[in-house]
Amino acid sequence: MKKTLLVLSLISFIFIGCETEGCQEINSWNYDPEATVDDGSCDLWRNQFLGFYEIEENCGPQKYQYNFSIYEGNFSTSSIVITNFGDFGINLNADVKENFVSIPNQTFINNGNEITVNGGLGEIRNGVLTLNYQFIFNGSANNCIMHCFSI
Repeated sequence: MKKTLLVLSLISFIFIGCETEGCQEINSWNYDPEATVDDGSCDLWRNQFLGFYEIEENCGPQKYQYNFSIYEGNFSTSSIVITNFGDFGINLNADVKENFVSIPNQTFINNGNEITVNGGLGEIRNGVLTLNYQFIFNGSANNCIMHCFSI
């Protein structure tokens, strides 16, 4: 009986003693695949995108300046929402992975006009977010590039 209790105690100690604290969120810079207990230290990739930006945008021959903000999305820990995208007052959903952002195709109605964003890709480097995307407005396709500066 004493041997059984000793063996059970040792097994319990081994399992409890083998817990490894660390970040268990895969969409983080400091993800630890060996962590068995989340220690709350996760630094999510999307955090570097969050905030307010001043935009310089070129769409074909047109140049625009305006502001937008980026906040956490609700779909996953890698999702973000870009407000006032294209200065249309629309909110656009996007996903991040490390320094990169991906914009899926989305269609909106703005003041009775249909606006389609045909996807896009971007990257944040040295605090500047650059986005390349195509949008269709009033039947006209425009290829655009945004340079977004944190303010």
